[in-house]
Order: sequence, then structure tokens, then C-alpha cells
Amino acid sequence: MRTLRWLVSAQKLCASARWLSGVEANKPQVKLVRMVHSSFTPAPPKANDTPKAVTPFEEHFSQQQKDKNSFVKVLNLFCGRDVRRRGHVEMIEAALRWMPEFGVEKDLQVYNKILDVFPKEVFVHRNFIQTMFNHYPRQQECAIKVLDQMETYGVVPDKNTIFLLTQTFGKLSHPVKKYRRLMYWFPKFKYANPFPVPAGIEADPVAMSKLCLERMAADKDGHITVYQLPSTEQCEDGTVIERTHLVGKYLCFIKPWQ
Repeated sequence: MRTLRWLVSAQKLCASARWLSGVEANKPQVKLVRMVHSSFTPAPPKANDTPKAVTPFEEHFSQQQKDKNSFVKVLNLFCGRDVRRRGHVEMIEAALRWMPEFGVEKDLQVYNKILDVFPKEVFVHRNFIQTMFNHYPRQQECAIKVLDQMETYGVVPDKNTIFLLTQTFGKLSHPVKKYRRLMYWFPKFKYANPFPVPAGIEADPVAMSKLCLERMAADKDGHITVYQLPSTEQCEDGTVIERTHLVGKYLCFIKPWQ
């Protein structure tokens, strides 16, 4: 009986294949191209990027004074406007674009404030099927964008960050996995170089020379002396002579028998 069912099903498949071949013979051939998805390389966002959708809070960011207090004020205004916080994804994406303009792209408190914009306990998975699939994908991708920008600017998350992500998306969500990867690799790269490059390098040539001497000769007992500062001198014939700076470091060598 089972063999008879297989024969009947095979006959039906052959008939359908012949019908499809006869129909497709009269139609032009269409090639199907498989789309390959790849993630973008993380890079600092540009301030002049045009948003895909104009959000109502773009005007608030453009009109406010460019400092941290004004940035946080716009976020608090959005959170207090609606309890359900409709349009929070557009708001967070706009905030990420305007962070370099306000000078808060390396501030951990501001990033935690942006993550606090998400409604709490709404996007948490309820069963294992939702855990397997990307539950609320747009919101999770938006949170991953926030973590990507933190990674780009070298901002290390803290306990408040994981608390906000867990409260918003759950323990097994993709943003929490992204947080765990950051906390695994950031400490390793942080202590890999014993002489890390300072965050803010001054443009003054004398200060730059001092920094270079400190890195070339890492001796705490050494003393840096500035013998000559950069200056210009005008001669009687009108020519201008530029005198460069001269910086030196005195190292104290102690004999082993002393």
C-alpha cells in the first residue's frame, strides 16, 4: 500500500513538471540572484548624513545649544511626551547622528540615557521560539547600533548598560550578546599595549615634543627641559628668521655598585 502511494505521488510530480516545462518554454527566462547579506564596517557617523526619515525631534537637536545638558534635555523631553514612547527608534537614530555635533560621542552616561529611551519589558522574549528568532528585529538592531557606536569611539559599557539591555530585551537577546562580546575583547585590547596613545593629543609642538620624549625614554627619574621656545625674529633687511624649539630630557643613570 505504501509503495502504491509513492508511485501515485511520483506520477503527479512528473505531470506537474511537464506542465511547468511547457508553460516556461513560452516565457523569457528569469535568473534568480541570491542576495548575500553582510554587516557594515563600524565607522564614526558623519554629522552631515541625511536621515532616511525626518523625525519631529531633528528640529529640536538643530535649535538647541550644542552641549551635554541640551542633548539630555531633548531626550528627557521625548521620554516625558508619551508613555508608550512612539517613534523611539527614529529618536535614537537621530540622537546617534547628532552626538558628534554636541561633543558627547565619548560620554558613557549619554549612551546609557539613549538606551533608557526604549520602553521597558515590552520587547522581552516570552518563549524559546522567540529566542531562536530575532524578536522585534528593528528595536534590537537599533540597540546594536548604539553599541556599535560605543565600540567605534572606544566607550566601555558598565553595569548600568547591561541592566538597561536586560530590562529591555532580555538575557538571551542579540544586544546582550553584543555587550558580552564587547566586555570580552575590550579589556584584552586595553592592556595589550603598555604605552597606549593618549586620547587628546595637543597641537602645541612643545607639548608634543615632551610627550614624545616621555614615550621614547620611559624613566620616571628623568627631567624634561625646554631650552628654546619657537619664535620669529625680524632682521634689519626685512627678512624673518624662524627659530624652532629645543626640548631635552635628562636621564639619571645609577651605577650598579653604588
